[in-house]
Amino acid sequence: MKGAGVDDEEAGPAEDADADAEEVDIDAPDEAVSDEEEEDDEDVVLKETKGSSAARKRGDAKHSETLNFFDSFWQDPPGPLGAATGGTSSASADSAAQQRFALPGLQRCEAQRRDVLAVQKVLQKDTDAASAWKRCTLAPGLQEKFEAFLESEGLAIGAQEGSLFMFLHSYLDVSFPLHTHLNARAVRAVGALHVVDHVLKACQEVLFNSAVSNAAKRRKKNDGEPAKIEEASDLLASCDSGFTRARVLILCPFRSACHEIVRMIMKLFPGSSKEVGNAKRFEEEFGPQEDDGADSEKPADWNHLFQGNSDDRFRLGMSFSRKKMKLYTPFDRSDILICSPLGLRTITGAAGDRKREFDFLSSIEVCIVDRADVLAMQNWEHVQEVMKVVNHRPNHLKGIDITRLRPAFADGKARQFRQTVVTSAGQGMDPEALFALGPKDNSLQTSTNLLQKWRGGGGV
Repeated sequence: MKGAGVDDEEAGPAEDADADAEEVDIDAPDEAVSDEEEEDDEDVVLKETKGSSAARKRGDAKHSETLNFFDSFWQDPPGPLGAATGGTSSASADSAAQQRFALPGLQRCEAQRRDVLAVQKVLQKDTDAASAWKRCTLAPGLQEKFEAFLESEGLAIGAQEGSLFMFLHSYLDVSFPLHTHLNARAVRAVGALHVVDHVLKACQEVLFNSAVSNAAKRRKKNDGEPAKIEEASDLLASCDSGFTRARVLILCPFRSACHEIVRMIMKLFPGSSKEVGNAKRFEEEFGPQEDDGADSEKPADWNHLFQGNSDDRFRLGMSFSRKKMKLYTPFDRSDILICSPLGLRTITGAAGDRKREFDFLSSIEVCIVDRADVLAMQNWEHVQEVMKVVNHRPNHLKGIDITRLRPAFADGKARQFRQTVVTSAGQGMDPEALFALGPKDNSLQTSTNLLQKWRGGGGV
């Protein structure tokens, strides 16, 4: 994918000549390993996954209502939201066409086409809402990382942001019109926590299924037994991938916003900051410049938006491995894409353009539109054109293991399963319309029960 990870005038990330010598190239070819070493790596993955399951059970014993919705993300049709795993709520999802309720810090909330009673019960008081993220089952080590991050940044998660994270963790479509300069860092922090949690769990699922499959093949080879046809249930359980690797798309208005989000993700990543490839280059291209200080004559909200690098044409790919993270990765080798609508549209184009490329957006599972009100002031058409091709079926199938493809992608239902999150300072018709926007070949009318939306507002 030519130039997918950077601007057109820059060198492609695969041929990054400007990367610093001391940084580790985690995409470099691995040294040859023996079968015994490969078996040891797979055993480590299996043990880590079993340890995570045991930790979840201990967490469930400690908190009978520990919430984990990742395992039910691909459930079709979606079941009622409940505690831990397999829990149910009293009301039917079909009977909850529209619910209006109040939460701590969010006095006017509305849920459509989904019963959220189980989530509301966790958010009864201000203290419950502010610490709600602690009751969620996060990826191994992530809760400790987030606690350390909050302490080092002097950041506090209030009832408003805690309630927001609970609905993000529930994989509901969310419209949050209270994203202002006053709570921007806290809102982006819980968003980054959700993104890292989702990617780490998804990567662990892929590693585990690969380890199980390779171990089974090795046993058959050593025993001299012919390969057996797997049960349908086993095949379905190993379906853990989409057409392409990218799972998360974040659209934000400026490089300064991208810089803040990426730094949060870097601090939440289980590895150390030294294990982030191309970190110095990122600081040079996305970090604040010498003349990017605050303007004392401007109001606080203006300085929040435009202080730092206010370039609105950029795109960045991020990849995760078991112990390392790398920036400026090509989009077909990235787990997270953080782009401005303008930067992304230079690749995706629009209907009628002769040259377009958007296959790398076909398997997005979580899409976050950060500060939609600012994006509307730039050029809302860019946002609309980009969102139209997210989860569009790819035109070319390259390097796809069809045995690992999730049925939702094969059936053209990726848009219905995708979580869409829109934050803004104030409500508007354009941001709300994004929830109904998608590729034309994926009919939304046939699966309206899979569209889950939650709105929060106060005094509007």
